[in-house]
Amino acid sequence: MRRPIWAAVLVSFFIGLIAGWFAKSLLPSGTPRGVWAKLQSADPTQRCEAALFLAAHPDPKGAEALASLLLDKDEQVRLIAAVALARLGKPALPALLKVFRKANEEVLRNPNQPFHFLPGQVLRNHREAVLFVLSHWAKSSSTAPIVAELLGDKDPQVVSVAQDALRQGGAVAMKVVMPYLNDQRRPVRVAALSVLGAYGDAAIDALRKFVLENGGKKVKTPDDLEIRQMAVYALGNTRSDRALPLLKEALKDPQLAPAAWQAIANLQTDAAKRFLLTKAHQYAREKRTPPYQLLVALGAAQIQGAKPLLLQWLRSSEPSVQQGAILAVGMLRAKEAVPTLVSLLNSSDIGVAAAAANALGIFSDPQAVPALCQVLKRAKETQRLQVVLNALSALQSIGSQQALPSLQALLKSPDLPAKVREKAKQVADYLQRFGR
Repeated sequence: MRRPIWAAVLVSFFIGLIAGWFAKSLLPSGTPRGVWAKLQSADPTQRCEAALFLAAHPDPKGAEALASLLLDKDEQVRLIAAVALARLGKPALPALLKVFRKANEEVLRNPNQPFHFLPGQVLRNHREAVLFVLSHWAKSSSTAPIVAELLGDKDPQVVSVAQDALRQGGAVAMKVVMPYLNDQRRPVRVAALSVLGAYGDAAIDALRKFVLENGGKKVKTPDDLEIRQMAVYALGNTRSDRALPLLKEALKDPQLAPAAWQAIANLQTDAAKRFLLTKAHQYAREKRTPPYQLLVALGAAQIQGAKPLLLQWLRSSEPSVQQGAILAVGMLRAKEAVPTLVSLLNSSDIGVAAAAANALGIFSDPQAVPALCQVLKRAKETQRLQVVLNALSALQSIGSQQALPSLQALLKSPDLPAKVREKAKQVADYLQRFGR
């Protein structure tokens, strides 16, 4: 009884197998020819349809055509092409990089071509389009290694976009980036270190050895120091209070302290801000000269409570302290600093005067216009060229037509430095058209 049943099952299996093979032979194989033609169509709807088909049915043969569509004028075409390339995976990489490099070269040759800033709200340029694809790969364990390999590319633009993609990859990307911290090539180690900060708490233990121990090696060369500094910056990018004790240790090393101040500001946590403000008060109380980087950190961390100290340090006898305080009050938008900044336009230290002019442009306060116009009278003094150029930029930022007579008088001056004349003409034209 069992033998006939098994025989029937076996016969049915072979009949089904043959029928399936016959049915498959009647269907078209591979990608329909019409899809390739539509990819080249002048009709964006057809290009969308073709890209959409390849997104659903990845075909390596379409990689180059899809990559070229990343530069398409239609934003929907660009987006669907990017999705199709992302789904295609590794076979898409050569075509993707080819288009990216070619587009970068074209931008260098013709920086004003609209091709670099494509219309639409998504994937506005070729870098955004490539980043879309690479960031998709960076989140998958099967394709993240492809992106990590690009850390060793000879083209810095390729390395940069790969880094940005890996920063979006989370735990998956971190796992594939870690081996590159020990790569024999220094640029690759640096590139990998700069990515780690994006992984937050999970990266701190990996960064610890570079900051405190430098991988068990003593700092013997500038390259070793650069690796440690990159690790310090990466700690700041973790935005984690767990990094603060390590950064405090780094402050004890004169070679790492400048990077550590900036990294603490980058943490943007309440604990980091309290520490910076406490240190600032300590320097003021002890009447010691604060480090330039601490002053800048107070502004970068947006510590409003530091304003009184910064206003005090604007009047310091140390030019480096003044420059740091100027930069900080600019970042804090502390308008109460404007009168002091106006007086600093005449500082004998060119760096201080140039920084003051730049800060006044940030505030865009019309009360600074007369003082900035006075700076223009010293346009022929070679040593104050940067102060004059910064003053011109500040006048443009303020946007007051009150400055036009001074600009017109300046343009009539003989023997005016070419850079000053060009900048003054640009600012005068701007104020005539858009000034208040």
